[in-house]
Amino acid sequence: MKNWIITALISGIIGGVLTYIITRDTLTSSIASILVFIIIVLNNPKTRYLKAFYIVTFPLLSTIYFIIESKTDNFNIEAGLKQLDKITVLTLGIIAIVCLILDYLERNDKLKGRGAFISKKSNTIGDIKGDNNKVMQNND
Repeated sequence: MKNWIITALISGIIGGVLTYIITRDTLTSSIASILVFIIIVLNNPKTRYLKAFYIVTFPLLSTIYFIIESKTDNFNIEAGLKQLDKITVLTLGIIAIVCLILDYLERNDKLKGRGAFISKKSNTIGDIKGDNNKVMQNND
């Protein structure tokens, strides 16, 4: 199916019906239906590069927002993630930019077939022709 929301909706309904058949509980089947819908929506293959972008940028943002320090007279607490070095920040930044570019290309159907960087060529030697999977030879 092309529309991922419809696929998620149908999957959620099927999950809810199966849960109702097993448990005979309306609340449990409703919760299961909503959970299945959310999981299927989040696993949309069209947004895989955007999800990778979020995963890559989380460590970059976590160094800014998730360092907590608490000091008292005899006790010092520091919780959070450690600061990243420059090479790690640069590498994660480059990967994040590449993920955004790939997401843009994927959403605009620029990455079709085998990929944007691999071309499919037909093999031809004399009378022998093939498409990389099978060989057709003329014996005329």
